[in-house]
Amino acid sequence: MLTVIQSLLNLQMLDSRIRTIRKKIQRNEEESERYLRKQENDRKKLTDLKPMKEREMLALANKELELKGVEAKLDALKKKLYSGDITSSKELSQWEKNMEIFEKLKERLEEEIITQMVHVETFQVSFEEEVSRIKQQDSRVEHFLGQAQEELVVLTEELSGLTQKRERVTSTIPAPVYREYDKLIQRITDPLAELVEETCGGCRLTVPLAIEKAARKEEGLIRCPNCSRFLYSKPKDSIYKSNRLYLKAGEGTFG
Repeated sequence: MLTVIQSLLNLQMLDSRIRTIRKKIQRNEEESERYLRKQENDRKKLTDLKPMKEREMLALANKELELKGVEAKLDALKKKLYSGDITSSKELSQWEKNMEIFEKLKERLEEEIITQMVHVETFQVSFEEEVSRIKQQDSRVEHFLGQAQEELVVLTEELSGLTQKRERVTSTIPAPVYREYDKLIQRITDPLAELVEETCGGCRLTVPLAIEKAARKEEGLIRCPNCSRFLYSKPKDSIYKSNRLYLKAGEGTFG
């Protein structure tokens, strides 16, 4: 039958493992959330790029339409100019000036269209690269989330099993002792400490000789006067027949 100290030590080991599992679960959830946020931001970026792409293409289409209008007016001016209907030199000069204005406008629009076409093409390439990158990122995210979910299932099952074991171990510990253990573990992760010669293995401070002797003679549940940890000492030349540490301690008072 396990002693109280043995039960407390088993409880401490269980609590240590439970803390580790909970940290892994938290890290798993935080990493999953980070990947999901990244995925959401990427998709939002792509959503924002689509109207920008459409505006650039619309600007090109408008300039091309404007150019067609200018070209149509130039054709009309040329037909009028060379039709022979204009006989006045003053009127002829005015029509030639108008043609010159529209020629310059046509030339400017053609340059702007070329620049805009280059801009649209560059934007299209960048857009397609971004789409490709986001698809690859989505694939990586889905792969990670799948693995994270599998890991989470395993961790959750392990946590459930450890919690059940903890309940069984706790039921073997007297309520007053467990309350003291629970108070300690709220501020330190190892409420039990091995007595090494005259030193507490937790706070590394020397304990009074009377405390050391009481712990070694198993005279109750002995606590370190410096850090309040429960003290235990390993029996010398003992044989370990299980994974549990075989520890000895007696019964006594505790604060």
